[in-house]
Amino acid sequence: PLQLQLRSRKDNLWIARIAYKALDGTSIEREIKDPHAVETEIRTAQTKMTRDEKDISEHPIVLTVESKDLVDLTLIDLPGIARYNKHYGSEQVSQMTKKLIQQYIERKEVIILVVVPCHTDIETIEALALAEAVDPQHNRTIGVLTFPDLVNRGAERTVMDIVNNHTIPLTKGYVMMKCRSQEDIAKNKPLADSLRDEDLFFKTHPHYRALSRDQFGSQTLGKKLSIELFSSIREYVPVMLREVQEKLVWLQQELEQMGKGAPENPDERRRTLVNLLTNFCDNFCRVASGQHRHHKKEIRLFALCRKECEQLADDIVALVARDEHCVVDDDIDGSSEYDDVENDSVEYA
Repeated sequence: PLQLQLRSRKDNLWIARIAYKALDGTSIEREIKDPHAVETEIRTAQTKMTRDEKDISEHPIVLTVESKDLVDLTLIDLPGIARYNKHYGSEQVSQMTKKLIQQYIERKEVIILVVVPCHTDIETIEALALAEAVDPQHNRTIGVLTFPDLVNRGAERTVMDIVNNHTIPLTKGYVMMKCRSQEDIAKNKPLADSLRDEDLFFKTHPHYRALSRDQFGSQTLGKKLSIELFSSIREYVPVMLREVQEKLVWLQQELEQMGKGAPENPDERRRTLVNLLTNFCDNFCRVASGQHRHHKKEIRLFALCRKECEQLADDIVALVARDEHCVVDDDIDGSSEYDDVENDSVEYA
């Protein structure tokens, strides 16, 4: 997973940092000074985190980018559902990637982006099924349609039905976007130029120009996500506050049980040690006599010893009865000697 943390800043500086944990457990954090070096740094991180390019890691790569052209947004790019891997069986690698995806999307405060290529059958996209399993009402799922320029001629109406929420309706709808081509990436085409080309593509396309401004464009998607994330956070603030308060109360109780720690003065340390030992002995005596009530369960050594003494008496009677050369004392189970054994059990404990 790639955790992309976008941060807006007022000046013209561009700052980026990448952090990840290598396969040997080493934590690595690097500063990236050139935007064109981001892809190389990500590839390097993937290489150090896995055995080879076909391997899978559940640990995230955290990439933080700050620029005036960005909106405040945290995006987690999850791997697709793999079908084949030389390290795992087909079924195993499929389940691994599905489980990895589910770990993120099952959280109620997360907005789910389902990326669907326009030139594929949307009803066969398994990612939508995974999203529906954790979000059956589609209240936090947004569809992202990509590669609109690769749609076969005559199939544009089908794509328009999808983006207009007619085929598989989503509460938060769909946004269509046209990313840079591989050729644009290879030529290091500036992002600003790509955004202008994308806007021109949708405004001049015979079919897609009918879309409203909030239905297409990378910038539209960024703004929509920022708004949706803010709404989600605002909704879950009371829940988070309650969880924080519960955690705070628990930690306070733990601190009270630990006490204030050992004193620095040697005389005070000795007194503290004596008090601890005295309290321990007192607590042990109360436990042994059955006077102590533990906060989790009752501990009564007296009752346990009494039970063991009764069992011992029964065992002695049974053992003597089996020996034909011994005389059985019928009074052993209840004699004064037995009573003395029972009364001494606490002291023995």
